[in-house]
Amino acid sequence: MDEDRKIDLRRTKLMDFVMEASLGSALAAFVIFNSVFLTLGVLCAVWLGGMAVLTHLG
Repeated sequence: MDEDRKIDLRRTKLMDFVMEASLGSALAAFVIFNSVFLTLGVLCAVWLGGMAVLTHLG
């Protein structure tokens, strides 16, 4: 194992939150609107928004 690498726990927790938020919102969109296309759109939009925030934080 390479012990010189440090894991940024803040970034890891934020990534976990983004994944859960995108899946939760996609599930909610499917239950409310019963549309696969809208579900995929919501999933992608929330995930890309979260990735943009993670990239901005560095």
